[in-house]
Amino acid sequence: ATQQMSRLVDHAQTQAQKFNDVLSQHVRENANKLYDGPFQKTDPYKDPSSHQELKEKTEFVLDNITHGLKNMDKVRLSIRDKHDKPISLKQVPSSVDGIETIRWPVTMCFLGVCSLFCLLLFIGAIIHSRGTLIVFSVCGLFSIIVLWLLAAIYITLAVAIADFCTDPDIWIERSLKTRYDLAPEISEYYLKCSPTKTSPFQDGLQEAQRAVMSIDNYVKSVSSISRTLYSDTQ
Repeated sequence: ATQQMSRLVDHAQTQAQKFNDVLSQHVRENANKLYDGPFQKTDPYKDPSSHQELKEKTEFVLDNITHGLKNMDKVRLSIRDKHDKPISLKQVPSSVDGIETIRWPVTMCFLGVCSLFCLLLFIGAIIHSRGTLIVFSVCGLFSIIVLWLLAAIYITLAVAIADFCTDPDIWIERSLKTRYDLAPEISEYYLKCSPTKTSPFQDGLQEAQRAVMSIDNYVKSVSSISRTLYSDTQ
């Protein structure tokens, strides 16, 4: 589950960054080159009103790029931590895997040692060795004490985790706020899953989508007008 959460957060950050890179580095750069270069002049016999319309629509493209980046920044920056770095949940599954990598072999080794004590009992009984039986008695006593301690620790952890799982929202919200400085409305929306509340990213995403659609329409108009004005340009 934590690995899936980590993948979803990383995917959202990647998509938001790609959106920012495409608009700022490709679309805006090409639009600025055209607006500052070829679109500033045309042949005298060309229609001046079409030339003016071409420049205006290019300005609309640039304005919508700025508007789209501004709204996407609302989304992109809201999933960054207090150090302005992308929020990452990779350490959660990594920490769990690291603990399990150590806990499981250690537990199995300890149980194997306890099994050897039982083997001592059989050997001592078969060969009627008092020394072997004494060793079994001492080691068995200590192993029972340790096993009871481990059982107590596991039961305590199980009860604590059960209490935590009954209402983890408050702890998670506090942890996300303290560690990542995540806005409370974001954590509350995804933790409470209330059908009456809208996504905290909805406004920014919708505005960015409208900006992209407007850019697409204006680019088509710019392309059509420029083909007419600069049809004889090599």
